[in-house]
Amino acid sequence: TTAPQTSPTRQQNRWGFQSRTCRRLNIAALSLMGLFVAAELYCRFWLRMGNPPLHMSHAQIGHLFKPSQDVCRFGQRIQFNAYSMRSDDFPKEKATSNELRILFIGDSVINGGSLTDQSQLATELIQQQLKSDLDRPIVVGNASAGGWNPTNQLAYVKAFGLFDADLVVLVLSGRYMPKDPTSRPKIGEDSRFPDHSPILALQELAFRYLPGYLLRNKPSVSKWPDPRKLTYEEFKKMYRKPIQTYDAALQLLVSTIRRNDKSLLVAIHPSAREARGAREHGYGYLLTLLLGMEIQPIHLSKAYVDALDQGSNIYRDWIHLTAMGQQVLANALYEPIRNEL
Repeated sequence: TTAPQTSPTRQQNRWGFQSRTCRRLNIAALSLMGLFVAAELYCRFWLRMGNPPLHMSHAQIGHLFKPSQDVCRFGQRIQFNAYSMRSDDFPKEKATSNELRILFIGDSVINGGSLTDQSQLATELIQQQLKSDLDRPIVVGNASAGGWNPTNQLAYVKAFGLFDADLVVLVLSGRYMPKDPTSRPKIGEDSRFPDHSPILALQELAFRYLPGYLLRNKPSVSKWPDPRKLTYEEFKKMYRKPIQTYDAALQLLVSTIRRNDKSLLVAIHPSAREARGAREHGYGYLLTLLLGMEIQPIHLSKAYVDALDQGSNIYRDWIHLTAMGQQVLANALYEPIRNEL
């Protein structure tokens, strides 16, 4: 018997089909590669992702931004000086006796984050206004980072000093009162606190921003109960240890500033709910603590409410400020600062 022979026509059809399939697969692969490259270029050069401000661990402070950074993110310039401040570089001591110095100490609120341009920060606006009004050298330092509370701020002052400041301005919020003030983010592991730049901008989109967007409505899980569901007495009892740590750090920070003969202003930054009068326990306890130290804080709520009533969009989320919010903050602090100087 002889094996059946494939006709030339059927063989041509089979090879033609395989050839068309290969061409389609090649086109699909090239199209996907082209989309990938286009997305990477868009994220890197339009959104300026892939080059985030970098963090570092510190044995005492916990975490802070790496010094001497100047990056562009989402069209905004983010700069950190040699002391990890979101400020221009300046020497540790005054250049002349005519120079005035203000040291701001705070958290992510005055830091502004990656969505706030350097020129839009309240600290920068106050510096420029003082230079114009007083016609003398003005240096304003912005010592801050996301998640900082008095334990971090006190450690920063111990590590770096007060930079020959004439005035120290603490901008505090009650948001960290009901949390463990000694907890530290995992630098380099938590995508919000990178210690190195990713290889691809798409990595940052996929692992930092996309999960946050997808889980934005998912309730957070914490070992601590929601303080809003507790009475004030239950709040003080439940959060006794975190509050004691917070209290001790804040009192020592204030005494350190006073011991160095520095003028001090303290402002309380309210959340969006608090600005509208929904006082939370952390805010109330912080106010009580400051009054006990004979500090009459600057309440920012009135300035915020006036801006909200005029239709200004000052909150980016429940706590952080937009560029307009930074302007409102600067306006609210300017007169007290100038009067103190």
